[in-house]
Amino acid sequence: MEFKCKEFSLNHTSSSMKVGTDAILLSSLAPRGEKKSILEIGTGCGIISLSMAQFNKKAKITAIDVDEDSVLQSSDNFSKSQWAERLFAEHISLQDFAQKPENHKQYDFVISNPPYFVNSLQANTSKRTFARHTDKLPFEDFVDCSLKVATPNAKICVILPALQSDELTTLFKEREVKVETQINIYSKPSKPVERIIRLYSIMPIKETEIKNVFIREENGEYSSQYKNIVREILL
Repeated sequence: MEFKCKEFSLNHTSSSMKVGTDAILLSSLAPRGEKKSILEIGTGCGIISLSMAQFNKKAKITAIDVDEDSVLQSSDNFSKSQWAERLFAEHISLQDFAQKPENHKQYDFVISNPPYFVNSLQANTSKRTFARHTDKLPFEDFVDCSLKVATPNAKICVILPALQSDELTTLFKEREVKVETQINIYSKPSKPVERIIRLYSIMPIKETEIKNVFIREENGEYSSQYKNIVREILL
């Protein structure tokens, strides 16, 4: 199944996680600029890494995943894009990746739509289970390994449900890493927060910038805010 975006297309039939709203929002709302090296943790079909290549014209992007089929599919998607020479996929866990000395302090931007289910009903396939649950990547490992591969001035950008985002933030704060930007995502203005994107800064910050995003209006139509946010990715 081909999923067409404005500047690239990709297949997501065999990856552990398909293209979804979380990935689109994270891709669209992550900060852009002159990054040199980006690491995506848990790439799935590769849409976030492809978007990072689109919005960061000089960055080399490494995408890792524990699911081999996802890596094969993301590699294929990367090879067919206009940024093939800057995109690399590797079949490896974050824990093993962070153990390699050549990866220490190498990435000035880390981005992830990580697994977040803990002690909940397991998904109906092992692929989806690994992709959605923290069994293979506990939050403590996510934080410590991310900091091990990040440069001293790196930023780490993560999307999670509100409760899990708070849990992750507590772990980062214990390691003196603060939230630079927090984006609260609502399905509708009348609904509670469904997802939070937090941008963590290893360097000291003065205060946290807080933003709100509403995907739909109360009548169910996509909001003009959402349409504007995703317009550079979605057709």
